[in-house]
Amino acid sequence: MAFYTNAYGCDSIVTLSLTINHGTFASEMVTVCDSHIWHNATYTTTGINTYNYTNVSGCASVDTLVLTINSSTHNIFAETACDSFTWHGTSYELSGTYTYDYSNSNGCASTDTLALVVNHSTHDSYNQSACDSYTWHGTTYETSGTYTYDYVNAEGCASTDTLHLDVSVHDNMAYYVTACNQYNWNGTEYTTSGTYTFDYTQPGSSCTNVDTLYLTINTSTHNSIAETACESYTWHGTDYETSGTYTYDYTNTQGCASTDTLYLTINNATHNSISETACESYTWHGTDYETSGTYIYDYTNTQGCASTDTLYLTINNATHNTLTETACESYTWHGADYETSGTYTYDYTNTQGCASTDTLYLTINNVTHNTLTETACESYTWHGADYETSGTYTYDYTNTQGCASTDTLYLTINNATHNSIAETACESYTWHGTDYETSGTYTYDYTNPQG
Repeated sequence: MAFYTNAYGCDSIVTLSLTINHGTFASEMVTVCDSHIWHNATYTTTGINTYNYTNVSGCASVDTLVLTINSSTHNIFAETACDSFTWHGTSYELSGTYTYDYSNSNGCASTDTLALVVNHSTHDSYNQSACDSYTWHGTTYETSGTYTYDYVNAEGCASTDTLHLDVSVHDNMAYYVTACNQYNWNGTEYTTSGTYTFDYTQPGSSCTNVDTLYLTINTSTHNSIAETACESYTWHGTDYETSGTYTYDYTNTQGCASTDTLYLTINNATHNSISETACESYTWHGTDYETSGTYIYDYTNTQGCASTDTLYLTINNATHNTLTETACESYTWHGADYETSGTYTYDYTNTQGCASTDTLYLTINNVTHNTLTETACESYTWHGADYETSGTYTYDYTNTQGCASTDTLYLTINNATHNSIAETACESYTWHGTDYETSGTYTYDYTNPQG
C-alpha cells in the first residue's frame, strides 16, 4: 500500500491488487506417416517446428513440434510372363493391373502396383487328311497317326501343336476302249478319239483318284450323194428312173453300221416346137435367119439333157419406097405439108405387118417477090415499059426455078424546072454568080430540089 496527499490536501492511500500471467511454452514430439497437420498447417518433412501465438492470458507464447515424417511405399512393377505369374502369394493368369496393400518397415500403410502382361503358350490342334503323304513343319508323314511339334511361339512361350493325320492311298485305273461313233463314260459322252481322265474321290478317302480312258472312236459312214441324170441312174447295182431319195445300208471297213443316201434327180430331154413369123430376119439361139424355112437347134437343156428344138419360120419383108419431088413453096405428102427442102421419112406397117419406111427427097423452090423503089425525072423504063407518072406497078413472070413470081415497083416521077426570066439592066447584070455585060439569051443548068 502507498500513502499520499490528494489534490485536496487530504491524506490518501493507494492499494495495488496485482496478478502476474505467464506465456505458454508447450513442446510436442510426434511421429507420423507422410504428413502431419499442426495449427492448420500441413507438414510433410521431418523437423522442429514452432508456432507463435498469444495465449488466453494474453501472453506471448511459443509451442514447439518435434516432428518425424515416415513415408509410405508405392512400388510399380511391370512384368511379362507365360500363362501365369505369382506375386505376393497370389497367382495371376490374365494380363492386367494389380495392387498389394501392406505396412512398410516404417509402419506406414503402403501399396505396390503390378502391370502384368500374361502371354499364352500355343496348343493348336490340326485334323488333316492327305493323299499318299503330308509334310508338316518340314517333316513328311506317310502313315496316319497323331504327331506333335514343340516350339517357342511369337510371344516367347513354349508351345506344342498336335496333328491328327489320316493318310489315304491313290487308286488310279486305265481303260482301253474302241467304239463306233460315241462312247459314254462316267456320264460324259465322247465322240472323238483321245485320252480322257476322270477325277473322283472314293468314299472315306481323301485322295482324288484319276482314271484314264484311252478311247478310239470309229465313225460310221454316212455318205450323201446328190446326182442328176437323164432318163435313169444306176447305184449299187439298182436302176432308178424316177427322182427321189434312196438309202443303202452296209458295214464299213471299221466295222460300223453305215448308211449312204442318194438324192436323185431324173431329168428328161426337151423337144420344143416353135412357129414364128418375122419381118426381114429372125434370131434364134444366136443365129440370124432371113428366109422362111424349118430349122432345128440341138442343145443341152437346163437339166443337162441332150435336147432338140424345131423352128417353123416365115420371113416377111418390110417396104422401103423412095420418092424424089420438086415443088414451089410447099408439098403435101401423107397428109403433112412440107415448106422446106429436105429428106423426110414416113413410117408405117405394110400389108404383111412389117414395119416399113418410105423416103421423100424434097426440093422446095420459092417464088420471087422483088420490091423496087425508084425515083426518076420525067420518065422511068421497067421491064421494057416506060412510066411517066408516079405509082405502084407489078410485073408477073416465071422465075429461074420455074415458079410464078411477081415484082413490084414503087415509082416516083419528078419533073425538071424550066424558069424564064426577062431582065433589063444598065452596063451589066449578075445572074447565078456570073456577070453579063451584053444583051442576049442565057441558060443556067442545075439540079432542082427534086433532083
